[in-house]
Amino acid sequence: MHIHIAWVFYFACSMMQGIAKASRCGTSGEFGTTLFYIPVPTMVSAGTFTPYKLLMKKCISCGTELDDKAMFCVECGTKQPPQETKCIQCGAKLQPGAKFCTECGAKQMVKKHFCANCGAELKDGMKFCVECGTPTHNNQTETSSEKSTLVEEKVHETLVESANIPDKDECNYEAKEGSNGKYGFVNEDDEWVIDPNFEKAWDFCYGAAVVRQNKKYGYIKPDGSYLVEPKFDSVCDFSEGLAVIKIDDEWGYIKSDGSYLIEPKFDDVEDFCEGFARVEDYPAGYGYIKPDGSYLVEPQFDYAEDFSNGLACVRLKNQKYGYVKPDGSYLFEPTLNSADSFCEGLGCIKVDDKYGYIKSDGSYFIAPMFKSA
Repeated sequence: MHIHIAWVFYFACSMMQGIAKASRCGTSGEFGTTLFYIPVPTMVSAGTFTPYKLLMKKCISCGTELDDKAMFCVECGTKQPPQETKCIQCGAKLQPGAKFCTECGAKQMVKKHFCANCGAELKDGMKFCVECGTPTHNNQTETSSEKSTLVEEKVHETLVESANIPDKDECNYEAKEGSNGKYGFVNEDDEWVIDPNFEKAWDFCYGAAVVRQNKKYGYIKPDGSYLVEPKFDSVCDFSEGLAVIKIDDEWGYIKSDGSYLIEPKFDDVEDFCEGFARVEDYPAGYGYIKPDGSYLVEPQFDYAEDFSNGLACVRLKNQKYGYVKPDGSYLFEPTLNSADSFCEGLGCIKVDDKYGYIKSDGSYFIAPMFKSA
C-alpha cells in the first residue's frame, strides 16, 4: 500500500513539474526548446507497476541516453535511426520527412532551423549552434508546410487572366462520407450532388476537388466528371491556377485544365507565391520557375525562401545570402552573412558581425550596428 501511495505522489509531482515547464513556454501542446518529459507507467501484473521512465532513447552505437528527437549521438556522433512520424490529421504512420499523408493526403508541418551566422542546420532544443556557437535566438526558421499561414496569399494578375482561374469558393460542395464508407459531395442543404463512390475526398477549391481511388489521387469537376483521373501519388489543392503533383519520387505541376505545366521531374517543389515557385533539382540546388514553366533563376542555391514583398531570400553554397528580384536579377548579390525574408517592406541582414535592415530598393533603413536583431 505504501508503495502505491509513493507512486501516486511521484506521478502527481512529475505532472506538476511538466505543467510548470509548459506554462513558462506560453504555448499549448508545443513546448519550444523546453524539454517536457511525461512519466509513462507500464503494467506488469494486476495492481503493480514498473518504475516510470523518461522518454529517452539510447545511441545505437555507444548506448548513451539521448533525447527522443536526437538525430546524432552527443558522445560518439553516430547518426540515429529517424524518429517515427505520424500524420497530423489522421495519425497514420509516415516515412520521415514526408510532406503529405499517404492515407488522407493532409500536408504535414515541417520546420527547419538554420544558424544565422554559419548556416548550419539546428536541431530542436539547441540553445547554441554546434558549429560556431551562435545563440539560437538569432536564428531564422524555414517553414515548409506552414508557409501558407506566414505568407499572405496573393494571386498574380497576369496568371489569373491567362489561366482563367475560377473563384476559390465558386463551388461550395462539401466532401462527406456516405453510409457505404465511401466519400461524395453534398450541397448546402446536405443533399447528395455527387454520389459517394470515392475512397476519400476533399472539399472543392478553385473549381476542383481532390479525390482518391485505389490509393491514387486525382481531381474532379463540380459536375462529378474527372478533371484528371487518379494517377498521382500525392497532390495539393490548386493555387494561382496551378497544382503540385507527384508521381513516384518526382514532383511537377498541372494547370487548371488538367494538362501538365511541368511533368514530374523535381526533387521538391512549392506552391506558387507572388507569381513564382521555388523548386529543387538535386544536386544543383534550389531555383525559381515562372507560371509558364520556364526558369526565373535556374537551380543553384543551397537554401531559398518564397518571394515576399517582391523579393526572395537565397543562400549560395558558400553560405552567403542575397535577394532575388522578380526579373531574376539580384537586389543584393549573395555577400551577406545572414538575411531574412522581407516583411512590411524591410529585410533583416547581417554584415560581418552586425545586424541591420534594408529597404526594398536595397538602401539601408538602419545600417548594420546591432549585435542581434
